[in-house]
Amino acid sequence: MNTKHFAMLLLVPLSTVALTPANGADESPAPRPPSLNVTDRGPLVFIGFQASIAAMVGASEGKLEGATALDMAKDITEELRKMRPANTPSRAQCKVVSAEAETRSSEDEEGDHRIDVMTTWVMECQKPALLKYLDISLFKAMPAVNVIEAYYFSDTAQVYKKLTPASKRLSW
Repeated sequence: MNTKHFAMLLLVPLSTVALTPANGADESPAPRPPSLNVTDRGPLVFIGFQASIAAMVGASEGKLEGATALDMAKDITEELRKMRPANTPSRAQCKVVSAEAETRSSEDEEGDHRIDVMTTWVMECQKPALLKYLDISLFKAMPAVNVIEAYYFSDTAQVYKKLTPASKRLSW
């Protein structure tokens, strides 16, 4: 057996031990950050938002479930449906023309339950060529959210940015 094979035999068990939680603890993974998808189609701008209720309130996935989580999700869903998701340059003259929101419960392969909130807004801009950014206002409705993964798509640009309460502008 050469040195390379011997090193591999040592590394595999060591990496397994390093990746196993201490004392067999069952650590719930941190919830995925909320995501925001903005699709710019001329005068219409579609803004889609999705997040687990755990990410929205700052809890781990395994600790927030049942009727309490569902009630929280419904309250947040209603609040999101009523709000304006982003501020736009006034010169672009944009307004929200529709908003839809829903709560969805699901279960992963391990049997863990998860409740997601999904919201879609449609904005119409009178001068779409003047729309060069969105200042995302969703952080107000979810103070526990520290990061939103944002994506912007149009015929001429694709942008990805991690937004934070201190840096909430998505520009293209």
